[in-house]
Amino acid sequence: MTTHTLSPRRDKDFLEACKLHASWRYDTTTAAIETAAHSPAPRYYVDIDYAYRRILNMRKNGKTPIRRMSRRLWTEIFDKVAVKVASKPGITILDAVTEVILSEKASGFFISPSYAVKIARGYNRHRLKSIRLTN
Repeated sequence: MTTHTLSPRRDKDFLEACKLHASWRYDTTTAAIETAAHSPAPRYYVDIDYAYRRILNMRKNGKTPIRRMSRRLWTEIFDKVAVKVASKPGITILDAVTEVILSEKASGFFISPSYAVKIARGYNRHRLKSIRLTN
């Protein structure tokens, strides 16, 4: 099964943002939760083809995703695509989606606090395991 998200890249970028948080060294849980809630992401972590199909479906049916984080993500992308289409005469929806996905920054990582903590704990487990192997 293929995925339409670029989760490994998102998780890596998320950890990098967490490491910049003031409390990362002594409280990774708080750093992860606050980073998930307040930090912008360097990009959108979705496949362009999938985003295009999703935006077309939202335009046609007017339906937004049910889950809160997913709804925030797709509403943000939809709004940015709409602005591009309205401001650039002759631009196709596919071109607008491509521009948004490839060149715009996301307002957040669109992950829940619990998943943010899971990513941080996984990083810490991996780091501790590699430290033990080198000693």
